[in-house]
Amino acid sequence: MAKARPSPGTASRVDLLCKRFGWVPYARVLVPTGRLAYRIERAVLRGWRQELHLPPYLRREETEGHTETVSLDAVSEERALRQVLAARERLSAQAAPV
Repeated sequence: MAKARPSPGTASRVDLLCKRFGWVPYARVLVPTGRLAYRIERAVLRGWRQELHLPPYLRREETEGHTETVSLDAVSEERALRQVLAARERLSAQAAPV
């Protein structure tokens, strides 16, 4: 998760990492605030680490953001996207005024 554009004319952290390591984003999920993006990321990572007991896939020496990785053998791109979308739905509903 990252801001789409940190400031005018600059690349996002995700774009920079993709270029540096030759990655291709699977999907981009838009959210209204960085705070919500952070909460979604934390919820998904909590599920991977605490519920599924999955360790980070990459090591610190291999990439920035290594703690935000998981093996594709354990969680497919499709499943990860579903988890992000479900967390966005749940957390957006919690934040909505009653």
